[in-house]
Amino acid sequence: MKTVTLSNRFYYRELNEKDASAIKNDILLYNQMLHKAYKYLTLKYQGILWDFDSLQKEMKRLYHTNDYFPLPVIWKAKHILKCRYEQYQKAIQQKQNQLKRIEAKISEK
Repeated sequence: MKTVTLSNRFYYRELNEKDASAIKNDILLYNQMLHKAYKYLTLKYQGILWDFDSLQKEMKRLYHTNDYFPLPVIWKAKHILKCRYEQYQKAIQQKQNQLKRIEAKISEK
């Protein structure tokens, strides 16, 4: 029985050079914006104030784009920052649990 499948995968060798170059440039721009947004958000959460009103407007100004890239980039940067904070909190909790177990063993002796 035949099935229909859909894939979002594309191959650069199947594209013409202009389209492949445009996609590569968009990926590079997205990653640059993600790095900058993450940097700004970590500064904000460390208590260092920005000298601009909105991160979205600053990203648009720096990279000369419309809202197509800055909004998902800022969302992704916030998500990464939240995940890393949760991982950090989990690691701290594990260390505290290890210390409690060690202290309990010491007090038993």
